[in-house]
Amino acid sequence: MSFNHVRLILFCLFVMLRPIASFVVKKSPSLRLNQSSTRRFLNVNINCVGKPNSVEPWLREGYEEYEKRLKPTLKLTTNFLKNDAALVKSLEKEKYPNSILLLDEAGKTHDSLSFTSLLYSTFTSSNSATVNFYIGAAEGFPDSVKNNKKYNKINLGILTWPHQFIRVMIAEQIYRATEIRKGSGYHKQ
Repeated sequence: MSFNHVRLILFCLFVMLRPIASFVVKKSPSLRLNQSSTRRFLNVNINCVGKPNSVEPWLREGYEEYEKRLKPTLKLTTNFLKNDAALVKSLEKEKYPNSILLLDEAGKTHDSLSFTSLLYSTFTSSNSATVNFYIGAAEGFPDSVKNNKKYNKINLGILTWPHQFIRVMIAEQIYRATEIRKGSGYHKQ
């Protein structure tokens, strides 16, 4: 038997036994899919009525800090909408209404753990890798949006906050949710 025949036989055995070996060998927990490997697939958009240049520098810095911290996990983007009409148009264009979360005073209040569940269940139930948060103008959402039952509404508390401050708060809560999901020590109970 020539050397080439032996190589061919060994190669065939390797190809035939490789699928069997993958079932026999137990994979260690360290080989599990890392949460950060999903970074390119998960997106969060924060859509708010306002102008990007009207943001206070310290609020911009706070938002950018959380945007930077989230980069290994997901992509966080802010879209500034000109007015209520642009907000309504943006909502109507959304392909997956299940992916929309309105930040509204009439919404349901969540703690950090239930917010984490809500965020990740929205990713899975909406058939979209994008979750869209909407922040209304100073007067809130238009009645046509408020009265629409197809949008999930969440409340960040009973206090009144400027919408640019809410943008930083929701960015922090999204970061906290990703850290809770990872099991890091960021969230204290």
